Amino acid sequence: MRFLWPKKSPLSGYASVHDFVGAAADGVISTDDAMLQTLISELQQVKGTGRADAAAAGAKEVIFEYAEGIVADDIEELASPAADTVDVKPAHSPDGSRGPVTALFEQLKAQALAGNDTLTADVTNENLFALVAFQKWVFQQRLSGVPLPHNIQVILNGTVGVFSLNYLSDLNVTITGNANENLACAQSGGSIVVQGNVSTTFRYGATAGTGIVVGNADSRAAALQKGGITGIGGHSFELGYNMAGGTVVALGKTDGRIGPGMAAGNIFLLKETNPIIDSQLGQTPTGSTMTCADAEPKDVGEIRLVLHTLSQNGHAKAAELLALDDAILASQFHKVTAPLPPYDMKRFLKTVMGQRISV
Repeated sequence: MRFLWPKKSPLSGYASVHDFVGAAADGVISTDDAMLQTLISELQQVKGTGRADAAAAGAKEVIFEYAEGIVADDIEELASPAADTVDVKPAHSPDGSRGPVTALFEQLKAQALAGNDTLTADVTNENLFALVAFQKWVFQQRLSGVPLPHNIQVILNGTVGVFSLNYLSDLNVTITGNANENLACAQSGGSIVVQGNVSTTFRYGATAGTGIVVGNADSRAAALQKGGITGIGGHSFELGYNMAGGTVVALGKTDGRIGPGMAAGNIFLLKETNPIIDSQLGQTPTGSTMTCADAEPKDVGEIRLVLHTLSQNGHAKAAELLALDDAILASQFHKVTAPLPPYDMKRFLKTVMGQRISV
């Protein structure tokens, strides 16, 4: 099915946003749209050696949003080379005050302009909106040619509420305390590490990036997840609700249904804490029960990524598992997946007719 762009969209010749980003990275796009030209230029500069590198570029998320007509006002703001500030007033500030928000924003901004690649700040729910504004500001400065560090690490001391990473694929956030519900909702890049516990629906609807919790995760972590990696070091409940892609790795006990409504993706559960899970397996949208098998050595790349991050943040079991070779490490995990539909034409063409078709 061909993607239906808005009638006036300069991208109307492409089947999907992903096709457009790939074509932009390969330098085969011609457009009179000035903002798209700027975004494409940024994408090509950080492309590296292949399309996969370009897909991880800082320009990707804003291109997606621009192409889909979602944030036209934000694009106009980002396109202004003279702008040096971002409006950081929350849309629903309790008292209408922007003081605490502006203070945190200016603190992060000053550290970045000083060339620091590790930024630290105390944070509360009252000033959390500043992180969204900071992401916009960094991207804006890069478009304007301001030399800011790449792979920025932000360490937040405190307990936080709702925020996500949507503008920068190279922003890495560590939260030293706990987090409330909907953290990393619709995350589309970067990484978020929570050293404490998180409330419900962690990484709800996330499309890319990584989100890792050292402690426990309340119900429905990775619900509606479409891509990226979710890692949980402690206890969790009802993982992967309606999950459509990506990976979940959980080391602690998982209660409730596993993958209810899941259509795609993989859930890896440590056997030591989840010895028997057959009765917990959810059903696919078509009514089939999830399949459970041993993980394979080819699966350990994403498992090791989660284990490495957990180990760096003091998780003893993760450090122990990291020392195992691939075959033994894979044998420590269940792999829960959604079974293929009964009539999978793409797989039929690929396996029977030998066609090179992505499944």
